[in-house]
Amino acid sequence: MPVNVDAERQGGSETLPLLTPEPEPSNWQPLTKEELRLVAGGPGWKKVRTGFVILFGLGWLAMLCTGVFIIAGAYSCSSPPGPTGGAVLPPTTSLVQRFR
Repeated sequence: MPVNVDAERQGGSETLPLLTPEPEPSNWQPLTKEELRLVAGGPGWKKVRTGFVILFGLGWLAMLCTGVFIIAGAYSCSSPPGPTGGAVLPPTTSLVQRFR
């Protein structure tokens, strides 16, 4: 069964247009300054803005606490090993004598 039945009916997929025409633009227009003031000052939007501020504050506080927890719980770094690779050798033993 062919994948694109309509393409075969119209003479193959090579004859179909690659781009579809864009839909007609709608008659949408932005709000005027007065309409925006009336809509933005409503109690619903004030609640939404207050909720976003509280959500932002809680997220910021959670990230701060997480950072403090990570730093406080991190293991302290040990000093790097010396030239002997961390092994304690007698003062008279050199590395060359150790690997012979």
